[in-house]
Amino acid sequence: MGTSIAGYAPVVGEKIKYLMLGGHIVGQDSLTRFYALHVIVLPALAVLMISVHLFRVRKDGGLFWGGVVVPGLLVTALALLPYIDRKRHGVGRWFARERVVANTIFSVCVAVAVIFTVIGSLFRGPNWSWVEPWKNPPAVTEGH
Repeated sequence: MGTSIAGYAPVVGEKIKYLMLGGHIVGQDSLTRFYALHVIVLPALAVLMISVHLFRVRKDGGLFWGGVVVPGLLVTALALLPYIDRKRHGVGRWFARERVVANTIFSVCVAVAVIFTVIGSLFRGPNWSWVEPWKNPPAVTEGH
């Protein structure tokens, strides 16, 4: 298990590692904790995230371009990445210079996903209008 990574966190790393393992070594307690995490906690988080997503889709009236087409293109680009860049040099190293094409495609996909998520979350108003979150919205009167 990768609990050693938690031990490297400054100040609280050893406490987090102890909490995750249920002791100082991998034993029955740690196996039980990770089993519960994978069987109860992770599926519950997945259900929660899917529920919020479906609520947003229904609330916004469907999201064909932003919810189907753009993510589909990003996933397709990432799925085709091994077929586009077939070089074996640099495999297993983060951002190896020999893998410029693969690194560029991956970085662009991540950047596009982050940019569109920020735009969709912060700058989209009612009826898909552009809003600036730092400005106060116009007052709504009873006549409208």
